[in-house]
Amino acid sequence: MDKLPRQINEMNVDSKTLNSQIRSTNTKQILNFFSSQEFTPELLIYYYMATFNEPGPHQYLTQKLLQMPHTFIENFIPQFSYLAIKKGSKSMETFLETLCQTSIANFLKISWCINAYSENEKQNEVTCKQIEFFQRRLEKSMVNGAIKYSKEEILKNMNNVEFQIQLQNQFSEKELRSSYIGLVEKLVMNLIKLSLTLKQIDPSERKQFLFKEIKNTNKALKRLRNQYSEIPYYWGTMLPFQRKYEGQDPSNLIVRICEEGHACFNTKTRVPYRILVETISEEEIKQKQTRLNQDVSTDVDQDDLLHREISDDLESQLRYHTKCKMEDTIFNQLPIYKYDKSTNYDDSLPDSPNKLEQNLIQKSSFTSPKIKRRNSWSSPTTITDFAVTLTETKQSKECDDLKRHQRQRTSINLPTPSKNNQLLKEINLKEEEYLLEQEKKGKDRKKILVKMQGPWGEDWDHKLELIKEQSPFKDFESYQIRAIMVKGGDDLRQELMAMQVIQKLDSIFKASGLNLYLKPYEIIVTSENSGLLEFVPNTISMDAMKKYLKSNKFKTLREFFKFYFGEDFHFAQRNFIESLAGYSLLTYIMQIKDRHNGNILIDNQGHLVHIDFGFILSTSPGNAGFETAPFKMTQDYIELMDGTSSKAFKYFTELMISGFLELRKSFAALLQIIELMMEKSNFHCFSNFNIKEFKDRFKLQDSVEKCKKNIITLINDSISNKRTYCYDKFQQLTNGICP
Repeated sequence: MDKLPRQINEMNVDSKTLNSQIRSTNTKQILNFFSSQEFTPELLIYYYMATFNEPGPHQYLTQKLLQMPHTFIENFIPQFSYLAIKKGSKSMETFLETLCQTSIANFLKISWCINAYSENEKQNEVTCKQIEFFQRRLEKSMVNGAIKYSKEEILKNMNNVEFQIQLQNQFSEKELRSSYIGLVEKLVMNLIKLSLTLKQIDPSERKQFLFKEIKNTNKALKRLRNQYSEIPYYWGTMLPFQRKYEGQDPSNLIVRICEEGHACFNTKTRVPYRILVETISEEEIKQKQTRLNQDVSTDVDQDDLLHREISDDLESQLRYHTKCKMEDTIFNQLPIYKYDKSTNYDDSLPDSPNKLEQNLIQKSSFTSPKIKRRNSWSSPTTITDFAVTLTETKQSKECDDLKRHQRQRTSINLPTPSKNNQLLKEINLKEEEYLLEQEKKGKDRKKILVKMQGPWGEDWDHKLELIKEQSPFKDFESYQIRAIMVKGGDDLRQELMAMQVIQKLDSIFKASGLNLYLKPYEIIVTSENSGLLEFVPNTISMDAMKKYLKSNKFKTLREFFKFYFGEDFHFAQRNFIESLAGYSLLTYIMQIKDRHNGNILIDNQGHLVHIDFGFILSTSPGNAGFETAPFKMTQDYIELMDGTSSKAFKYFTELMISGFLELRKSFAALLQIIELMMEKSNFHCFSNFNIKEFKDRFKLQDSVEKCKKNIITLINDSISNKRTYCYDKFQQLTNGICP
């Protein structure tokens, strides 16, 4: 049994090797291991794949999957659906049918994933019919899930009148479930279609047009609740949002689309838009046996998103817009800009960036109101000895140093481990002291850095509180307001895989107690060319921030942080450092490209948040491989961290080292997410993907000391990288995005 890997960090073997190890191990020992507490979900997946062609073990492990935590199962539904399509496992198909039987939300997610991942298979007439048959089986399982009694119970109670009444109600619900799924799919696909329709509407009228659609749909939802008030899921339309933690009932029933907070975002071919939806838990409705006040509207107009028929050519339209987007890379946009023949554009970055900057920079029409920082801290207390002792030392000299090093590559040395351990202890101690001090003054620990003014506008949480106060559903414990972006003509499948990796990284950092910040957000893929994304609140793009700084006469991001956050500058600075470290590790591991300032957000607490993962692993815009730095590390970032010789920068370096060492331990769990989606894949990110190169980035054979030195090298290679600078300037020329 010693031959078999028993921990995820031992899983550096391929499926063929693992299969041989299983075959050479005593069956009783294997079953004991499979039944033990140390047999984690991640290990199960590896053993599952290793026994894929062995009917007995494969079927046993498929059943074992049903015992895994709900959060794990829901997160891996895309991979399970993908395997069912690409590898044709009957056990996996049965497993997915079981999931559909237990949950309408599971059915929706599985059904949409089957649609999204089977485009290649559907081109073959035989396999297309097989997939359609499988989808009908999935729907049948979901519909039959209304029957809660076994065949034995039904036969036993043939003469029980009360039992027969309950059974009849359940049979009636089968019809209701079938109709309900039709309504949900109409709503979702009409929401998707709306992102195309809005493009045909005059920009000045789009928001009003969207408002009208929202209002009509809310009337339809209200009619449904009144008509089927005793059927909990008919209170709204279900979307497969994930539960936050195990044991929580998912709040995934949309009961109302807020008539506030919607917004349209223009692109070349379509209009992605944001809506706010109020959700509650179906289980809470059941438990409370809540009843509605009957308020049946006389309005019978059903021209709404819930009832409007879906056009047969919608998917072909979405496919066309996705193709347009893929072809419309920054390198193909160049011809639409005027080229000044008198200007000499050198391929390499000159010693002085001023000449290139003058050639590329464009004036922006962005304007923004003057900053008026909300005075939410009445106490004049300062944090002069906070955390990494991030004190202001000889500021004028620092500015001179920054100017002197602005055009130079800066190198840093490996910090002394003992000093850094002490540094981390000091940080945590000082932060806790400050938070306790603020709590004594009656301040909410979670909102210490929340602001109402500045480039972010009104605080999002405050906005949602106002909406909740007016909501008829505010008394539900499961009540949530979710901001979602609706995208038609976008292939979000690769984005979803990247987000699964981000979720895993985030859980690794949290489990190890490391203060590395990532912001996972939900993505629901509805087809190969459409989906829904969670909107990240209280953020603006770094591009918008740069334009804001210019219009408000701020010279640097650091200067703005000092002004806006005031006495809380060091906490905002620390948030920036922790998020920069988290996303730098992510960028390096996943080789994320297209990191211009339109794809990097900054929130009102100082965190960086990366979005848009269209170019990862082996692809880059135009397949030019222009961005060669391990991650983005601009002079702005360095300056905000007080320069490379500061304690703040040492804290960043220590976080990078600690985070990387933790990720090494979980390498197999990260690779698993990617590897399961590689089978016969048409994802662009796998076009030149090499698993060996991916493994090599984790330096699995290197000592800890060698890994630390490698991180230092990565940081040095990223600092003020010339290719990063040129790419930002190139984006400014082609798209007007501030560098």
